[in-house]
Amino acid sequence: MKIIDTPTKVVVESSQGQFEIGTLQSFDETEDRVIIACAEYIPQFNRGFVCDLDIEFKIYESADSTVTDYKKYHYSDLVLVYIPKKADMESVTQLKYIFYK
Repeated sequence: MKIIDTPTKVVVESSQGQFEIGTLQSFDETEDRVIIACAEYIPQFNRGFVCDLDIEFKIYESADSTVTDYKKYHYSDLVLVYIPKKADMESVTQLKYIFYK
Protein backbone atom coordinates (compact mmCIF):
# COMPACT_ATOMS: atom_id res chain seq x y z
CA MET A 1 0.00 0.00 0.00
CA LYS A 2 1.25 3.46 -0.87
CA ILE A 3 0.87 6.49 1.38
CA ILE A 4 1.02 10.13 0.30
CA ASP A 5 2.38 12.46 2.98
CA THR A 6 2.02 16.20 3.61
CA PRO A 7 3.58 18.13 0.73
CA THR A 8 7.34 18.44 1.03
CA LYS A 9 7.68 21.44 -1.23
CA VAL A 10 5.32 24.29 -2.09
CA VAL A 11 6.47 26.93 -4.58
CA VAL A 12 4.36 30.04 -5.14
CA GLU A 13 4.71 31.96 -8.39
CA SER A 14 3.10 35.34 -9.02
CA SER A 15 3.77 38.66 -10.71
CA GLN A 16 5.65 39.61 -7.50
CA GLY A 17 8.15 36.77 -7.96
CA GLN A 18 8.64 33.20 -6.80
CA PHE A 19 9.10 31.91 -3.25
CA GLU A 20 8.83 28.68 -1.28
CA ILE A 21 6.72 27.95 1.81
CA GLY A 22 8.85 26.08 4.32
CA THR A 23 6.49 25.50 7.26
CA LEU A 24 3.55 23.75 5.61
CA GLN A 25 1.41 21.89 8.16
CA SER A 26 -1.45 20.68 6.00
CA PHE A 27 -2.89 20.75 2.49
CA ASP A 28 -6.43 20.13 1.32
CA GLU A 29 -8.13 20.34 -2.05
CA THR A 30 -11.83 20.44 -2.83
CA GLU A 31 -13.66 20.90 -6.10
CA ASP A 32 -13.31 24.68 -6.04
CA ARG A 33 -10.65 25.41 -3.38
CA VAL A 34 -7.06 24.78 -2.40
CA ILE A 35 -6.36 25.21 1.33
CA ILE A 36 -2.89 25.36 2.79
CA ALA A 37 -2.05 25.78 6.48
CA CYS A 38 1.36 26.85 7.71
CA ALA A 39 3.05 28.38 10.74
CA GLU A 40 4.57 31.32 8.92
CA TYR A 41 3.04 34.66 8.04
CA ILE A 42 3.53 35.33 4.34
CA PRO A 43 3.44 39.10 3.69
CA GLN A 44 2.63 38.69 -0.02
CA PHE A 45 -0.58 36.84 0.83
CA ASN A 46 -3.34 39.45 0.90
CA ARG A 47 -6.95 39.00 -0.18
CA GLY A 48 -7.15 39.02 -3.94
CA PHE A 49 -3.56 37.74 -4.38
CA VAL A 50 -3.37 35.71 -7.62
CA CYS A 51 -0.73 33.00 -7.99
CA ASP A 52 0.24 29.58 -9.28
CA LEU A 53 1.18 26.79 -6.85
CA ASP A 54 3.56 23.92 -7.52
CA ILE A 55 3.23 21.23 -4.88
CA GLU A 56 5.39 18.12 -4.44
CA PHE A 57 4.45 15.06 -2.36
CA LYS A 58 6.53 12.08 -1.29
CA ILE A 59 4.93 8.68 -1.81
CA TYR A 60 5.88 6.04 0.77
CA GLU A 61 5.62 2.28 0.73
CA SER A 62 3.77 1.48 3.96
CA ALA A 63 5.65 -1.73 4.68
CA ASP A 64 9.04 -0.14 5.28
CA SER A 65 8.38 3.64 5.09
CA THR A 66 10.82 4.20 2.25
CA VAL A 67 10.18 6.89 -0.33
CA THR A 68 9.20 5.18 -3.57
CA ASP A 69 8.22 8.14 -5.73
CA TYR A 70 7.32 11.82 -5.90
CA LYS A 71 4.06 13.26 -7.18
CA LYS A 72 3.83 16.86 -8.41
CA TYR A 73 0.74 19.00 -8.91
CA HIS A 74 0.40 22.41 -10.53
CA TYR A 75 -2.47 24.81 -9.83
CA SER A 76 -2.88 27.90 -12.01
CA ASP A 77 -4.57 31.24 -11.38
CA LEU A 78 -5.58 30.69 -7.76
CA VAL A 79 -7.11 33.67 -5.95
CA LEU A 80 -6.60 34.06 -2.19
CA VAL A 81 -9.95 34.84 -0.57
CA TYR A 82 -9.73 34.10 3.14
CA ILE A 83 -7.06 33.89 5.87
CA PRO A 84 -8.39 32.45 9.17
CA LYS A 85 -5.88 32.34 12.04
CA LYS A 86 -5.76 29.82 14.85
CA ALA A 87 -3.67 30.14 18.00
CA ASP A 88 -3.73 27.76 20.96
CA MET A 89 -1.64 27.76 24.11
CA GLU A 90 -0.54 24.17 23.44
CA SER A 91 0.31 24.48 19.75
CA VAL A 92 2.00 26.62 17.16
CA THR A 93 0.01 29.41 15.52
CA GLN A 94 -1.59 28.21 12.32
CA LEU A 95 -2.49 30.41 9.37
CA LYS A 96 -4.81 28.93 6.77
CA TYR A 97 -4.75 30.37 3.29
CA ILE A 98 -7.87 29.54 1.27
CA PHE A 99 -7.58 29.93 -2.49
CA TYR A 100 -10.35 29.61 -5.08
CA LYS A 101 -9.53 27.89 -8.36
